[in-house]
Amino acid sequence: MKVVFILLNIFVILFAEESLDVNAYIAFDSEYFNNKTNYKQNKSITTIQRLEIKSKKNNITKYLSCSAQVDYYDLKESTQHTHRTFFRLDELYIEFLYDKYKLFLGKNKRFWGSLELNNIVDTFNLRELRNNVFDNEKQGAWNTSISYYTQTGELSLIVKLYEEDQKMATNQYIFNLLPYGAIYNDNLVTEKTQTYPTVYIKYSDSVDGEYPLDWSIIFQHGYDSQRYFTSESNVYLQNAYLVNKVLMYGTWLLNSNIFKFEVIYADVISDLQVSDYIHVGIGYEYDMENIFDLNNNFKIFSEYYGLYFLEDKPYSDLELLSIYQNDFFIGLKYGFNDMGDSSILIGSTIDLDYNEKSFTTKYETRISKNLKLNIDYTYVLPSKNYNTAYKQLGKTQILNINMKYYF
Repeated sequence: MKVVFILLNIFVILFAEESLDVNAYIAFDSEYFNNKTNYKQNKSITTIQRLEIKSKKNNITKYLSCSAQVDYYDLKESTQHTHRTFFRLDELYIEFLYDKYKLFLGKNKRFWGSLELNNIVDTFNLRELRNNVFDNEKQGAWNTSISYYTQTGELSLIVKLYEEDQKMATNQYIFNLLPYGAIYNDNLVTEKTQTYPTVYIKYSDSVDGEYPLDWSIIFQHGYDSQRYFTSESNVYLQNAYLVNKVLMYGTWLLNSNIFKFEVIYADVISDLQVSDYIHVGIGYEYDMENIFDLNNNFKIFSEYYGLYFLEDKPYSDLELLSIYQNDFFIGLKYGFNDMGDSSILIGSTIDLDYNEKSFTTKYETRISKNLKLNIDYTYVLPSKNYNTAYKQLGKTQILNINMKYYF
């Protein structure tokens, strides 16, 4: 109740006497799990509400978005609680645009990357650990920035002001990968303080012409988005460490062929548990339209991910629960170009180190102007001999049905 009262006050201060653009939806999300782990629940049923409010007056933009989620098991007796019921302030910011400059202050989400399956450079915002990890849902981050627009690009100085904690669902939820009976303490252990700033210098540019190229480079100093767990007396904590980091990503269009890349080099400054590392992702996409004179489009994806540790330290890919460390992905996406903007994606990922496989099918369509349907199916075949993240998950089939009603 206190949080709602504070948000109402913020709302009045920021948006008083202004015309507002308001969007909202309510979603019903059901997931069904075929998993042999006895203590894991075999389904999850949640409702999600999201509200977005935006105003733009002269050169000033103000934005607020928040989410509320209720999990079925949290309404039952305490032994079945998953701690997946929450209210979350996703974004709250004010933005000033003046000539070639843009000033930003607040909480938001920034997307970086070019690949289809997984954006390894999309590290500004942390994952939401209380929901399906395959959804790649992110939580907002408090930051400020100043940007300068060139004729073809943008130069930005971004300062993240606070290193967020990550809350996690209980052991009963299938995507909690900690050992059975483990207790998670969400108080983050940091190398310095949580208010130690993480600084990014980002430059993006485009090259027009017959073969367009879009690319970005980012220099980072501060906390790495990759964290590791430590435990004592079965209590697990997350640890954040400092890095100097370079990130690059881009796309190059050659007729119907799209070449993509994402690269990270991380220099771990002083932490003794994690090595310096290089993470690489390369991809290829081929687009076809109006096949057999039908109003449709067809895309073929192939991607490779490699993670390379440069020193011998206690935490490598297995201890860090890294998934995309030596993986190949191939996928097909068919767009119907109908009234509902329907599409279906079929893909498979193979781990070349640990002989793991996952298969995914995603279908989405808009049933009406206000109602959208998503159906996802995932089948995971984990390693038999290595204690990977998929091994923690176990051999699993996941069916997700999500319906959103937009107001």
